[in-house]
Amino acid sequence: MKNKHQDNIKKPIDAILRLHSILSKESVSYSPDKTSNIISFFHGKDKVKQLILLTEGTISVERINGKILMGKSSGPGIFGMEGSEFRISLYRMKCSNSAVLKCIPYERALLLISKYCGLSDYITCLRYYNDYVAFSNSILINHTALEIVCALLIELSEIPYEERLSISAVNFVRDRSNLARSGIMRIFSTLRQSSCIDIQNGKLVSLNKRLLTF
Repeated sequence: MKNKHQDNIKKPIDAILRLHSILSKESVSYSPDKTSNIISFFHGKDKVKQLILLTEGTISVERINGKILMGKSSGPGIFGMEGSEFRISLYRMKCSNSAVLKCIPYERALLLISKYCGLSDYITCLRYYNDYVAFSNSILINHTALEIVCALLIELSEIPYEERLSISAVNFVRDRSNLARSGIMRIFSTLRQSSCIDIQNGKLVSLNKRLLTF
């Protein structure tokens, strides 16, 4: 079952690339913690807040409370845009081994963005990231297990086919919802019997969005 606002959340690639172009003037290479790949937004002895630029690879965003995976973002991307230490503390971000990252002090980044007329792009990107987090949270609030599973399966179906065939459907749903594996499997069985989904070898092959949309 699909949230009617999901189709309106599109990653603003062009705006992100324009901001990357502005910030690359002074950004420097950044390496996360070597053992965990967890990203820190506060660097140096003075804990200077940073903006993190992802050029290649992926970053996974996990809500610390409940250890729920909010999603994975492929490059290009920009993280830490909200600037709030409290907001940053709510999430744990971990990059893939292949990720290429850069960083720049947050306050300096804002000055450069203002100087080179990037505020409109900054607001566009910030709106996208806030909308995505709000959408991910909305899936889990006041919805039944069936509705949660359907919404997440639709999200999974929008991943390119070849990439999707490497993803366990049950793990995709469980990581993003904390629903029990047994409950997810029962719902999968019900959806299969209703010809709503086709799952083979644990991978989502196809689904009927019309039957899953509310």
